[in-house]
Amino acid sequence: MRVRAGVAAVIGVAVGLGCLRAVAYANPPVPERCVTILVSGPTAGGAGRFSAAAVEDLTISVLFRADVLHDRQLLALDLTTPKGFLYQTLTVPIAAPGSAPAERAIEGYPRPVLELAPRATTVGAVPYQRVDVPFPVGGTMIVTGSLYGTWHVAPRLNGASKPCAPATAFTIVQ
Repeated sequence: MRVRAGVAAVIGVAVGLGCLRAVAYANPPVPERCVTILVSGPTAGGAGRFSAAAVEDLTISVLFRADVLHDRQLLALDLTTPKGFLYQTLTVPIAAPGSAPAERAIEGYPRPVLELAPRATTVGAVPYQRVDVPFPVGGTMIVTGSLYGTWHVAPRLNGASKPCAPATAFTIVQ
């Protein structure tokens, strides 16, 4: 993993949320819609390394350039296992900035899903919109199937077939 000045500021955002959180991150912003992904949890065995015995959920945060989210979006996070297989796609609707989240019908879901509200944040002097998505670990196939090792998460927007940012690697250990 390469660390650049822009990423250090992103780590500061994660620490500033009220508790010390370990964070894994992608390369700094790319000139596309999703700019940076953070994977965080309450404890870790080093940057981007999380113990399944110590965490129930991880948080996947996607930082968008502030000028990108003008309307409702549909975010898909593709999570791949250490052996490279698709484990799960977390699909979450995102409310337009400044509007109240509403329930939305999502293809493949039996009931409407409540939109996530993006939160304005600043990294350095650059404004972003941040969306946090929980990723369950404890009590899932990750633990019961011993799916330990280096995982990857890649974001897609509005049904696109290609990711809108580089995949972020993080490690889950027993």
